Amino acid sequence: MPLLPSDLVSFPRTLQEALFWRVEARLIVPALLARVGTVDPVMEKFHASITYDRHLWEVDVQGSRGYSRGLEKAGLLTKAEMDQILHGLDKVAEEWAQGTFKLSPNDADIHTANKHRLKV
Repeated sequence: MPLLPSDLVSFPRTLQEALFWRVEARLIVPALLARVGTVDPVMEKFHASITYDRHLWEVDVQGSRGYSRGLEKAGLLTKAEMDQILHGLDKVAEEWAQGTFKLSPNDADIHTANKHRLKV
């Protein structure tokens, strides 16, 4: 009988547990998948965290804004590039706030979803 995600860990009860659980899953699951070769749909669903970390959209956008400003200060982005990224992040935040943000099947987590949307 195959193991189910519920057999591996209990669902996190707090944000701190969720973040720790996500980090552990991100480290363990890819290593297991590399040995197996094909991905079972149950494992794909277990590995994706978008169902619960989508609620962290605002924090992710804020972190991306700060990271962009830091890259500009370090001279790795021009002011124009930073402004373009910040404008894109404003649009992403607006879509989340209005409930119009469309998730893609490839969006495993909130950062990936926001990053994919910026490219659009």
